[in-house]
Amino acid sequence: MTEKRYLKWYNKVGYGSGDIAGNVVYAFLSSFVMIYLTNTVGLNPGISCRHSDCSFQTAGRCDGHFLWFFD
Repeated sequence: MTEKRYLKWYNKVGYGSGDIAGNVVYAFLSSFVMIYLTNTVGLNPGISCRHSDCSFQTAGRCDGHFLWFFD
C-alpha cells in the first residue's frame, strides 16, 4: 500500500489565495453588473438581483456536473 502524500503548507496557502482572488474578481464583476443594470439601464433592482442570483446558481450547477471529472 502506498503512503498518502499531502500538500505542504505553502502550497495550501497558494491554492487558497488563488481561490480567494477568483472569488474577489467574481464579486467585483457581479457588483459592477448589478450597479450598471440598475443605474444605467434603469432595471428594477429586484430584476437585476434575480439575474445575478440565476447566474450564480447556473455556475454552481455546472461545477457540480463537472466535479466528477476531477475526482
